[in-house]
Amino acid sequence: MPAVAEKIIPNSLIAMDTDRTIDYLLLVEKESQTLFVYAFDGQFRELKRFRCSTGENRGSKKQSGDRKTPEGIYFFKNRYTKRDLTPIYGTRAFPIDYPNYMDRFAGKNGSAIWVHGTNKKLKDRDTNGCVAMINEDIDGLDKYIDLHHTPIIIQKRIKYVHPNENEPVRLSLIQFLRNLENLLMYGDAQAYFSHFNYISDYIPKWWQTWLKLRKDIKSRYPDANIRFNKPIMLKHDRIHVVLFEQIISSGSLFQTTGIQTITPKAYMAGKKKLFVVRYKEKWRIVGEEYLASNAKPGKNYPLLVASSNLTEQSQPLISSSEALPVMKDHSVITQMIDNWLDAWRTKNIDQYGQCYGDDFRCNGKNKKQWIKYKERLNKKYTFIKVDREELSIQFYKNYKNRVKVFFKQTYESNMFSAVGRKTLILKYDDGQWKIYREYWNKL
Repeated sequence: MPAVAEKIIPNSLIAMDTDRTIDYLLLVEKESQTLFVYAFDGQFRELKRFRCSTGENRGSKKQSGDRKTPEGIYFFKNRYTKRDLTPIYGTRAFPIDYPNYMDRFAGKNGSAIWVHGTNKKLKDRDTNGCVAMINEDIDGLDKYIDLHHTPIIIQKRIKYVHPNENEPVRLSLIQFLRNLENLLMYGDAQAYFSHFNYISDYIPKWWQTWLKLRKDIKSRYPDANIRFNKPIMLKHDRIHVVLFEQIISSGSLFQTTGIQTITPKAYMAGKKKLFVVRYKEKWRIVGEEYLASNAKPGKNYPLLVASSNLTEQSQPLISSSEALPVMKDHSVITQMIDNWLDAWRTKNIDQYGQCYGDDFRCNGKNKKQWIKYKERLNKKYTFIKVDREELSIQFYKNYKNRVKVFFKQTYESNMFSAVGRKTLILKYDDGQWKIYREYWNKL
């Protein structure tokens, strides 16, 4: 790791187009067991560095229980303080969005990868896969983290370059985004999807719905436009990640005191993340997902929701038949299970309860009784560790809104530990998967 140099930056930092006076991102170098805070105020500069501890085993995480820390570009999705946590996580914790789209595509699994504190002496490579810091440092890190916005890049070793070396990439990606904006508003399906390196069964249905809305928007607002605002551009190995706010507006954007703002008749159409690669001198989208959006549960595509708001339509945007691919998306189900496990570990009883349907039953208990039972256990145990392995998903033939999930569950607290086979029956209701039945058998 070189000494701090004014004219070099990590090669993973391409651009942060933001209207903030100053913005931040984090990098973890596993080789040196160091966490860096970089500031961006027109240019990238190292602000702070902290000692950290990563997974006990070397290499990038591939599966649950391998005690490795993932490598890639991630974003923070939640924050917990001391009152939310068991003692093993110290005074603060920040879960990241591992596994992301590219991880799932590569067959990687696992959950509960956090940046957190610790109440014990910090040792190199001493975690189950998380990034741990002393409590004093994790407390100081809080002010640099904005959920669904601040990136954390985890790498084996950071490579440094002169900022000018990334400028051609930045300009090329900006042109790529401008082209996508134009095709969304004026292009046809063939032109738009030629920039994708994969085909989804849902895309044609999404596009047909969008064409109808787009026609209505143009008839009402001839100068309507779509803009990808405030892009953050980063890279890890061959994968470039571009995060931006997708805005649909009834009129042109205008300038105010040098800062780009939007007209009153404008709607956020989701905070979108693209995974792109350079292939045969062209950018190709190999994956996309939304970090956060204003979409209502079950409506799936935030652009359609925002467009409907703009045209003041009241009819449903997506029929039940169009929603079926969303229901059968394994990544959505897996993420729901991981959110449930996160809430269980952190004793977040409100978040935990939201994972259960109103008609839930288990061991003779209804939902209300089950949550009270779990509250009593939370008070009894000083810490809870729970993880999953070998997750499989099975859809029912006769019940399209139900799915059975199996996995090996490892549980540990200060008073009890066990390994068993967990079976969850989920029910799709009001655009969300909820736990309908829960079973456990000791292995």
